[in-house]
Amino acid sequence: MRLPCWSNDDAEYFLKQINSWWINKKEYIKEIYNLENSFFNNYLRRAIGLIISCLYRVIIPRLKESNTEIKEMAKTLISELDEAGISVLSLLPITLFIEPDNAIDRIAKKIRLGLSSLNSEEIDNAILGIENWLTCSQQKQIPEPPSDLLNDLVNKIVHRRQPRLNFAINRLANIIRMFPNLLEENQMQSLLIGLEYLLQETKLPDNWQEWKFLNQDINSIIEIEDRPEYMRLTAYLAWQLYQLFGNQEKEIPKILIDWKKDCLNSVLPEVRKVWEEYNK
Repeated sequence: MRLPCWSNDDAEYFLKQINSWWINKKEYIKEIYNLENSFFNNYLRRAIGLIISCLYRVIIPRLKESNTEIKEMAKTLISELDEAGISVLSLLPITLFIEPDNAIDRIAKKIRLGLSSLNSEEIDNAILGIENWLTCSQQKQIPEPPSDLLNDLVNKIVHRRQPRLNFAINRLANIIRMFPNLLEENQMQSLLIGLEYLLQETKLPDNWQEWKFLNQDINSIIEIEDRPEYMRLTAYLAWQLYQLFGNQEKEIPKILIDWKKDCLNSVLPEVRKVWEEYNK
């Protein structure tokens, strides 16, 4: 994770500002945060999302050399956010900058639970937590995550588990783009199997009767109206794997050739664009 040019003093200053805001407003925030279908709820969730992003991208990594009081302030803030029902899973791995290594198992357990949740917000944050952990550990900034966390993300795609399958596909493709040698052979082979199913499950019907039939198919994992987005996201994942096999001078699997053919002949310009842009 490339850090902005902030000093330790800058990070401590903004942590104190965020912590002061939380202490003064937390009861009001808790009340609004749990309201459904509220303009203020949506606005607050976006604002808190930005704060959490700032904490894991900028502030927490800069507190490694801070004193115990500052580190405890950060950990208490994160703990209280969590207790208030605000997902902090994307942030937890970054606390390894200020936590001892024995926190690894506890953090990994929480992320596993979040990934298997039915709550979309928890799932998204668990996936971001895995991505953040891998990013920082690959740069030797924090310890590596347990290997099964990446397996869990891969398996969510292979088994096409909802909700937020689309987000999982998107972030795994990004992980492969950043760290192409991270996947193990068994993970790559599993993804190829998943891509075989997704090639069929992202197809659009040719006519209205087929559309009507597929729209009523209770076994369909991906809704008809969502298929263009899923095809675009999965096309990018397939392209990343296609490039990975090529760079490793391995034979390109048939399913990736099929994805390339289908994408380049797709009626959807956003799908064709994925391969056209990278196929130059």
